[in-house]
Order: sequence, then structure tokens, then C-alpha cells
Amino acid sequence: WPPAAEALALYDSFDAALIDPDRWFTFQGGVRVLESARRIAVVRQTGRNALRLEGRAYGRTSSDTGRERGFVGLTFFNPAAVTAIRAQVAVDEADVQGCASPGAGVTTAIARLAGDFFNTARPTPGSAVNDVFASIQVERAANSTDPLNVFRVRYLLFHCADAECFNGVVLDSQDLGPVRFRRNTPVTLLIQWDPENTRFVFQRDNQPPVFVPYGVPHAAPPGRPNQHVTIAHFVANCTVEPRPTASMNVFLSDLYVNESAAP
Repeated sequence: WPPAAEALALYDSFDAALIDPDRWFTFQGGVRVLESARRIAVVRQTGRNALRLEGRAYGRTSSDTGRERGFVGLTFFNPAAVTAIRAQVAVDEADVQGCASPGAGVTTAIARLAGDFFNTARPTPGSAVNDVFASIQVERAANSTDPLNVFRVRYLLFHCADAECFNGVVLDSQDLGPVRFRRNTPVTLLIQWDPENTRFVFQRDNQPPVFVPYGVPHAAPPGRPNQHVTIAHFVANCTVEPRPTASMNVFLSDLYVNESAAP
């Protein structure tokens, strides 16, 4: 793993029967997430426990523009202390239905390690305005030409422009290549903020780490510290049938954070 300002330490192995309330808070949003679940489950292929996240969301039928957003996951008990997250992520199943109307948004299902890491100005408590959001994720888009069990690993660095970070400026983003999920074989993802070197570090499995510098100022802590592990649905709005939907079920295991944020 890449050199870091701080070593990583185990945060949760998910070996207990229930999600640990001293480590996690609920993370959920979006009024059109109609099915969701967070639970500890046994992965059949390994016999080991893992965190299972499940969700399904729908687009609106009154418009052919924009996308509905939905999130299901967990936020760290002390998110402001988390500057690095590493975990194994395995997609069990996913389904994405797009919209046939010209100009409609692209339906996408995502499993991600992410958070707001710092603010570039004067933060407003509880608001993401001017926060810098970073994510490493496994995603499947409705317009993908990949085989059905192939997903893409991508990182995103984003400067938030509104309270929910729905709008803003992409500082950097890159496709880290395809991953084929078979029998819940996981991909290992890492995201790490390295403020001493004014950069983020992203990595999948044992591939070379990607060092991403940023030119925006690190002025203050984030207004909305929300480091989390989630599945995220971005579902196209559509006036024609079939109605767009996105669903995803994933297993997360062996979750590490920077040492000072570990229990």
C-alpha cells in the first residue's frame, strides 16, 4: 500500500452478529429509495461475515430531465477523524434501467467509500458548500457496453457548490478499469487524503496507487464531515416506459481507516 502520513488500522471486521452502534451511524437519503437494508450477513462462498448493503431506487415519471438520488449505507461514528478508508467490496447483484427519451440522464448504481474531507473557504456547519468530496467506487451505468457482470472502478474528486453536494465542479476523475465479479470475489479499494502533500491517493487491489494533487486551498475542516460507506443510486427521470430503476446488493469486509480514527 502507498506511503501515508498515517498508518492504517482495522476499524471493523463485521464479525459480530449485528452492526456495532459504537462504530456506525445510519446513512440514508432520497425519497425514492423504496427498498433498503443494512445488516451483517454470511457470504456463502467464504463462510465469513460481511456488511451487506441493499437498495432500490426509482426515477420520476413527470420529466425526461435530471436524475433522482438515493443512498443506503453507514457513516463513521466520528467521521471528521477519518482521512483514509480501505475495504474489500464485492457486488452480489445489480440492475440498472435507463430511459429511452433523448437527452435523459444516465441511470447508475454505485458502491463507494467516500466523504467530505476539507473546506476551501469558511464552512457552514451541516452544509457541504465549498467542501471537497472524494470517492472511490464500483459502478454500473445503464449505457455500459461491458458484459453484465463487469463493473467499473472509478475515483472522483469534487468541489461542492450546494448544501447537499449535488452540484459543483469535478476537480478530477478517472476510470481505474473494469472488474468482473464472480462468486462474490471482492475488489480492494483505498481512498486516502494526504494533506501534507496536497493530494489524495486512490488504489484498487495491488495496482500502482494514483496520486491526485489538488489546487484548491485547504482552508478549514469540512462543513459536513460525512465519511461513509454506501451504495448510491442515480436514476434517470423518464416519461416513457419502462420506468428507470437502479438496485444494488454488495458485501463490504475488512474495513480499515487511518490509525487515529480506529476504535
